[in-house]
Amino acid sequence: MLLVLTCAFLSPLSGTAKDISAEIHVFADAWSIDSVWMSHTGIRLGIGVTHPDGIGVELPVSLLVDRTGGGEILLDLALKLVCHPWGTGPFVAISMAQVCFFIGQFIPQDSLHYLNEIEFGYTWNFIPGWFLRPSVIYRDPSNGFPESYTYVQALIPAFGKFQFCMNVGWSFASIVASDTVDGV
Repeated sequence: MLLVLTCAFLSPLSGTAKDISAEIHVFADAWSIDSVWMSHTGIRLGIGVTHPDGIGVELPVSLLVDRTGGGEILLDLALKLVCHPWGTGPFVAISMAQVCFFIGQFIPQDSLHYLNEIEFGYTWNFIPGWFLRPSVIYRDPSNGFPESYTYVQALIPAFGKFQFCMNVGWSFASIVASDTVDGV
């Protein structure tokens, strides 16, 4: 599926083409520092590709370790569509596919869960190539997976309905794509 999205994202349509660059970036959630004083350890990293028109795809990976006594570890993988309506600044991200599963020594009976989430935030490009992105993630906004969400949240209390993130990212490469222009 990722290959299909990448090809569709970078393929030219009919018309005269001019070269533009889609940026590849990586990010880490600086908000994970709260693990020092909270009852969980959380790490969130990801990679993404963004077209200059403001549409992008990201693959965030989260690891959440419960330290309240159960010892459960949750790995959360997602494929998100990210839209910056004005090219930068405010954005919305919607999970197109998301799976959470328990790993490690203590794996509960129901170890695989499918969820969805929506994310709202703002992107600041403060140094060329670097960005800061505060955001709020709202898990299972459509209440489509209430059993899965309740099950995961019961085992890992830090897995809340809302999550605040402070992503620090770096755009490290560009892919030359073509932008189509109709000859008028």
